[in-house]
Amino acid sequence: MGERVRLLFEGEKNYNTIGFVVPYLEYLNKNKKYVARGNKCLSSRYRNALSYVEFALKECLKNQPRPKKGKCLVDIIIYRPHMRGDPINFIDGICDGMIKCLDFDDRWFTVRLDWELDKKRPHIDVRFTYEY
Repeated sequence: MGERVRLLFEGEKNYNTIGFVVPYLEYLNKNKKYVARGNKCLSSRYRNALSYVEFALKECLKNQPRPKKGKCLVDIIIYRPHMRGDPINFIDGICDGMIKCLDFDDRWFTVRLDWELDKKRPHIDVRFTYEY
């Protein structure tokens, strides 16, 4: 990740990297985002899953400088308990949870996604690099 951070923030001295871990939650998958009842509405399970990401990022940003609007790097590693589903569908859920803590939206995110199979301890590892 070091080379990628250097390229993204070339010439910038004020950038910070924080990381957090959330449990593997099926409802962070964007395919489980809506409840179909005539109108589309966010499911309560999806909202609860977003609160895990929001809380984890808030805790990490407590004693850190606040990110300013600009390009940010989000590295996501999903440790999956099984091969069902598509890891790329988790990007929306994770980024939606993160923007609740930030002063800007997720169009400023540059995302890198990777996954591994981990049946004993499934979780999602997120690294967030930003300029302040």
